[in-house]
Amino acid sequence: MKKDSLTNIADEIKTDKGALRWPHHGYTFTYEMLFQHLRDKPISVLELGLAKTSQDYRGRSELRTKAVSPSVEMWQRYFPKSHVTGFDLSDFSSQESERFSFIKGDLGKASDYDVIISLNRKFEIIVDDGSHASFHQMLAFSKLFPLLNDGGFYIIEDLISQPKTIEEAKPTSHTMALLFREFLRLGYFPETSPIIQEEFNQFLGQINNVLLIPYHNLNGGNDQLCILHKKEGTRFHHYRTKIRFFRSLPALNEMQSLELQTSIDAENPYSYYWLSLLMLENKDLEKAWEYACVAAQNSPYDLEIAALQGKVLIAQGRNNNAVDFAISKMTNEVSLEVVGLQLAQDFITAQSFDSAILLLEKILKFKSDLSHGIFLLGKCYESKKSFEKSLSLYMKAIEILPSKLIYLKAYSRVSRFLNNKDAILFAEQFKDYYDNKSGYHVMMAMLYFHFKEFDFALQEAEFAKNDPVQIEWVEKFRNKVIKAKSLL
Repeated sequence: MKKDSLTNIADEIKTDKGALRWPHHGYTFTYEMLFQHLRDKPISVLELGLAKTSQDYRGRSELRTKAVSPSVEMWQRYFPKSHVTGFDLSDFSSQESERFSFIKGDLGKASDYDVIISLNRKFEIIVDDGSHASFHQMLAFSKLFPLLNDGGFYIIEDLISQPKTIEEAKPTSHTMALLFREFLRLGYFPETSPIIQEEFNQFLGQINNVLLIPYHNLNGGNDQLCILHKKEGTRFHHYRTKIRFFRSLPALNEMQSLELQTSIDAENPYSYYWLSLLMLENKDLEKAWEYACVAAQNSPYDLEIAALQGKVLIAQGRNNNAVDFAISKMTNEVSLEVVGLQLAQDFITAQSFDSAILLLEKILKFKSDLSHGIFLLGKCYESKKSFEKSLSLYMKAIEILPSKLIYLKAYSRVSRFLNNKDAILFAEQFKDYYDNKSGYHVMMAMLYFHFKEFDFALQEAEFAKNDPVQIEWVEKFRNKVIKAKSLL
């Protein structure tokens, strides 16, 4: 027999966690996605806040007289083998049964949580639907997250519904939504006042993911629902730090935050990684090496950290050490690209072409058809003005990977220098790969212009004009062609 969905149960019971009752939170759609695998298991659920009366008593000490808790009934019906524990200011003890236990308490009193802790019970699901006051949510999380079983879910509902009176009476550094936004941005909790930082940061190796879902799940809306997944030994916080400056570099004003992180989470390799890059950018090479080595010690298999160590060696002028280091790390195809090719590029940037050639030749002994390695070797010989050799290398790279436009552009550039008119026919055969790429048409226009094929040059420039980015270049190029033609 088909089982009722959690949303159907919620709507029948008339809880606002479902879809029908105002304000139509619709949390149950998300919950069913997460909890379906637990449905027939003997799980334990803890819910803070069990009902809402017609009068708003959120976070206050007055007793409510509501006798029915719709959320308890919802959980019991969806999880037929579950046990639910409820915590509320109002007295729901009359509902206690074999499958429901009740604890009366105030979310704002740390001592009241001791009763829950004294049960010596672990939970698969904890739901904070209490007062929604920031301090209460912070205190509850710090006290109850340890009671969550490994693999369990900690949920905070109604993140934008803080009662003004409690927020003013008990101010906090952040709302819970902003607090977890900061955790996602940084990989740790920088400020959790009035709860001490350690109460939150002790869970860094247990928070396996954080989902912040906007109001009514509308893109751009305020965060309304927070779901945390618990997993002992997770490196999620390390991952968040790793991507903190994704495709960018940290600014100097980030140094204090990163240094603070090293004192809070000394095993996180990526705070040291970013500090090393900061020091490298600011020419403090001794510190850059020190931080890079600590990062590598904390994560010995991260190839990007290894590449950073090599980069620092190059900056220190220790080219032979950098080559030897790169070779020691090149144990498979991935490491050839992440460490070997990256350091070869760093050598080229530093104009240490002989070291780059030495490393690239070692790389190509491991994998002779590595097109980008062949291309970089071509760049080295081009920079050393060995144009014939670079031309043959560029051609080889194109033969291996013809869809890489940068290779064809390099071939075209050297061909113009060598007055190799065969380059036109060679480049034309790749038209199908790049027909919609303005960069290809710009390259062909310049190639035709070099060999005084002005009409073809203008034709290619017109194709490039379809790209708005190239319009200004096309106009300048057209004028250049017209002037060149007039001089014939």
